[in-house]
Amino acid sequence: MNAAVLSDSVPGPDPRVRLMLGGDVMLGRLVGKAIQRFGPHYPLSGVAPLMSKADLTIVNLECAITSSTREWHGAPKAFYFGAPPAAVHALTDAGVDLVSLANNHALDYDVEGLLDTMKYLRARGIGWAGAGNSIDEARAPVFAERNGLRFGMAALCDHQVDFAAGVRRPGTTYVDLDDEPAALALMRKLLEPIQQAKADWPILSLHWARTWCPSLRASSGASRTPPSTWAGGYCSGTARMSSMASSCTGLPDRVCGGRPGR
Repeated sequence: MNAAVLSDSVPGPDPRVRLMLGGDVMLGRLVGKAIQRFGPHYPLSGVAPLMSKADLTIVNLECAITSSTREWHGAPKAFYFGAPPAAVHALTDAGVDLVSLANNHALDYDVEGLLDTMKYLRARGIGWAGAGNSIDEARAPVFAERNGLRFGMAALCDHQVDFAAGVRRPGTTYVDLDDEPAALALMRKLLEPIQQAKADWPILSLHWARTWCPSLRASSGASRTPPSTWAGGYCSGTARMSSMASSCTGLPDRVCGGRPGR
């Protein structure tokens, strides 16, 4: 599904599109219990009318959608985010078209949970990027066409490394931001098929930096992440990404947003 093109039928006369980029959507834990009690419309009902007005809505799906209760087989975690299968209807009810699965909760309920998530998304016609049955699938972009404009999205995450997909191992697209040259090379590689597909708007979704930090630390003089780069993070990650953006020569300007401070 993440290699498919979600398309509207007829290009409109005016090539303008309402694009909505949302943050983390977590439908597990207490939210999952609310879904079971009040129905899948409940969590996003307050914003669903607004989200549904967009021509293309994209969020980061920060949980597995699965009935599995088997937690990640690796090192113990503080939180495991797993939503009931009915949660996928919360996404469709809110008009979500594409999701990023490149995050540190996609495999909270192990490989089975990730496979279930992709199965439920596929069944409801929701595209995804950032995870797959192999590293090639995880790195593959997802495309959507709206009103004659083509959008292409790739997704990656800098944590957690043991979720990383392998040649024959399901997982997420992992990037090590501490290795700046390699990280930038990977971003360029992920964007290549989007450029080759002549997408009008390339989108790079990056789930990054440490969570549960007490403050945002940015180095002196470092600007914030360029606004046209869809990225979310905390603490020192903002300064790091801004530094990397200043070295983004070769990435599409619409993705990089130009140089910091521009």
